[in-house]
Amino acid sequence: MRALGFDIKKPEVLKILQTSGTERGLLSHDEFTRVMTEYILQRDPLEEIRRAFQLFDDDNTGKISIKNLRRVAKELGEVLEEEELLAMIEVPFQKKKKIVSQCSRLF
Repeated sequence: MRALGFDIKKPEVLKILQTSGTERGLLSHDEFTRVMTEYILQRDPLEEIRRAFQLFDDDNTGKISIKNLRRVAKELGEVLEEEELLAMIEVPFQKKKKIVSQCSRLF
């Protein structure tokens, strides 16, 4: 569940296993899918976008720059050329700035 972005505590996991699991405390694939569907549907899409944005905007500028993209690519083990990074954030009305602002992507 943590791999899907849920900050879930052990007592909550135990409760799920007690209510949805087998007598041995196991979840079938179908039960896991049902439980996770319920969790996912409770998420706020805009909050998810903001959280994802923050993963890139580590310098808290409210914008994603080439520097931010380069850092994320490095963390993921990706080797990207400068042109590829530029293509990811190039927006017609922001070509000179070479950044993506949080507002331009949310709305």
